[in-house]
Amino acid sequence: MFESLFKAATEEKKKPEDEVNHQKKKVKKRKSGKKKSKNETSPKTETIEMKPQKKPTINKVKNDQKYSKKQKAPSPEALELSAKLKQLCQQKNLSEAIKIFNAPSNKALLDGHHLCIMVDLYGRCGNIAQGQKLVDNWNGPINIQTKTALMKGYCHCGALEQAEELYLDMLSCGKSNRRERPNVRTLNTLLRGCLWAAVNINKEKKSEMSGGVVTADSIWPSKTKGTGGSFIIPDLSSYEYYISLLCQSLRCDDASRILNDFIEKFQVKENFNRSYTAADPNALETLAISYYNLSKAYVLLGQFGKAKTCTDKVHHISSSLRQMKSGNGSIHQNKKVQGGKRAWRQDEISDRRIVSNSLFREHKLSELETNTKALQEIMSKSHNDKKFDAKMYARQNAREMICKVLYFSGGGTTDLSAANQSRLSADAKSRDYSNMKRHLINAQWYSFGLQMLMQVAFPQEQIHRIESGERNPTPLSQQDCSKILKLLKLDPNYVLHEDGTVNFSRVFDRPIHSTNNLNIELGSGFGEFAINQALANPNAYYLATEMRSDRVGQMNTLNILSSLHNLASIGTECGNFLKDRIQEGSINTIYCNHPEPPTQTFGANNSLLKLIASGKAEEPAHMLNSKTLLSAGLCLHKDNGRLVIVTDNRWYANLICSSILLVMKDRPNLFHQVPLNEGFTKLETFFGSSHSSVDLYEGQPSQTIGHSIRSSKGTTFFDKLWRKNAGKHADSSKRFVICVSRSAISKPTENKGSKKRKRSLSRQQARNERRMKKKLEESS
Repeated sequence: MFESLFKAATEEKKKPEDEVNHQKKKVKKRKSGKKKSKNETSPKTETIEMKPQKKPTINKVKNDQKYSKKQKAPSPEALELSAKLKQLCQQKNLSEAIKIFNAPSNKALLDGHHLCIMVDLYGRCGNIAQGQKLVDNWNGPINIQTKTALMKGYCHCGALEQAEELYLDMLSCGKSNRRERPNVRTLNTLLRGCLWAAVNINKEKKSEMSGGVVTADSIWPSKTKGTGGSFIIPDLSSYEYYISLLCQSLRCDDASRILNDFIEKFQVKENFNRSYTAADPNALETLAISYYNLSKAYVLLGQFGKAKTCTDKVHHISSSLRQMKSGNGSIHQNKKVQGGKRAWRQDEISDRRIVSNSLFREHKLSELETNTKALQEIMSKSHNDKKFDAKMYARQNAREMICKVLYFSGGGTTDLSAANQSRLSADAKSRDYSNMKRHLINAQWYSFGLQMLMQVAFPQEQIHRIESGERNPTPLSQQDCSKILKLLKLDPNYVLHEDGTVNFSRVFDRPIHSTNNLNIELGSGFGEFAINQALANPNAYYLATEMRSDRVGQMNTLNILSSLHNLASIGTECGNFLKDRIQEGSINTIYCNHPEPPTQTFGANNSLLKLIASGKAEEPAHMLNSKTLLSAGLCLHKDNGRLVIVTDNRWYANLICSSILLVMKDRPNLFHQVPLNEGFTKLETFFGSSHSSVDLYEGQPSQTIGHSIRSSKGTTFFDKLWRKNAGKHADSSKRFVICVSRSAISKPTENKGSKKRKRSLSRQQARNERRMKKKLEESS
């Protein structure tokens, strides 16, 4: 599809030899002060005459060389239009942005900057296919920012095969088209996409893989020098992303090699007192994170000696960073960083952003120190076990991984186009089932380290062996998948029913019925809440769903190291997972903690919320949209199923209440309000059509809503971060709670024989008059 993408921009037009000589003569004449002859034809005219006729392509992209060196400054009207589009982009309000962008009055103002904002908005809303159409129909030049936004959009919806092909097309630009060539920011955008989406079988080329560590291998600058990648120099973020991907796939040797390159490039030195220094102090943060990821990989493989060496280095690097803070007042010096998310222009950084960034990095370092200590405690138990068997340990970890890490899809944001799709038909589910088993095992094999675990557990078996770092590896066949399941003594049908839904009895290796306490957390992040819930409730079962595959890998590691039997990690877009992978009426509780809002301020307009609740206005793109909430309601048990949402953003809580009212309008009696009394205060009641209503409460999460763990310091990574006032619009102490159930909460009733009928108003007034008359008579 993308073979011709940006062809007009990337092909270097070769001029005839006569024309080149003609231009050289012209330059000499200008230097000598001679006037141009009247009969002399300009090179521009000759170029146009000799320009070959372009073949029609699906994706028309214009050459950036059409930009003049001296561009006119944008008009105030154009700047005002940019500000409006940026605000709508932040709010993910796609429908309103389209109206403004397509307005005839704004047609003369539109430029490449406005196009870039719209493409970014389409990507943030998970509808990048429309963003691609917008680029195809654009009549002006396409800059590198727009192309990067297009690539980011593909990464957001998990389409890494398109993102990779776009990146390689950009690499093929010639030296004369410097505006076209990707830079380190473009590289890091795609590497972040590799973190978001695990390895998957290419939809168009069934014999190839894309996404995750496979795409990262193919685009790493040292492997793309022949295609133009030699001019891209990886920065701190580049190394951090790539090493993280290698560690997640348990490719420790490759990760160590890249880490050594990083140490040499950034001049990191370990001093005699085990303190660390670097040319750029920020490099020490990347070094500590990389050693921590490497130590986790060694622990999963049973190589505890190497793991301990890495954790010791993490502690020493952390101490060095702390010493820098005590000496300079800040962990990170004000040193300009080139490229990556860390490289903000100094004149664009507000005081609030500086403070927020400082809090985030301080919190990140504290969490890293805490997690490293916990990892050392876990591996010390196994390391001191004299009966430790590395093969049995790897076999057990492989069995846990293949059953409890299910990667269906990934990305960086909710896929709006997927949310609008209908439920799979019976025939589609049947076809889906035949391919899904292979898809799930391939993702585990390449992205989550199943390949390396199987090599340790079964060294004599030859299962799809490939060379380390091989480009474009081939997927596992159906025979390979069956052999892996047989070696691990698992059911040949794996963990799926024939209708495509998940068989949780095989996931947890014990009978799971609808009466069991089966729970789901949507958007689990790093999985702290789900892990704590599983530890506190060993008789209940939990599914932690998360789109980003790097977080799924983190949950998988913590799950295995914690030896939890009742937790599974699911990589998926939650709306599609609830709709197509969960049997109706099988879930006890669905939790959603601190979901990412479509914007920090959307929901302040009450009139717009009323229109959304009535179905007269389009919802902004967000995880808990009405279609996801509808799928969640259908998954809940009809007798005791509950949906519990906790957020620290009041405006977003208002929007969620409006989305629930929209579901109630279309599906009456699906949701019923759960009254919360002890420890909660009702803030507001939102009313919809047909006498429906939703209550918004304020209070700290507790056992009343099913939260087993309560801490004044916070229970998750982001909860702890916001309590340190790192969020601009999030509240650091208040929590807003929405709780609805599948069935109505019935009040205690009296026996029919003793129940009295309520008097009418007239009868009650007559009774009161008689009582008052009697009292007056008695007093007289």
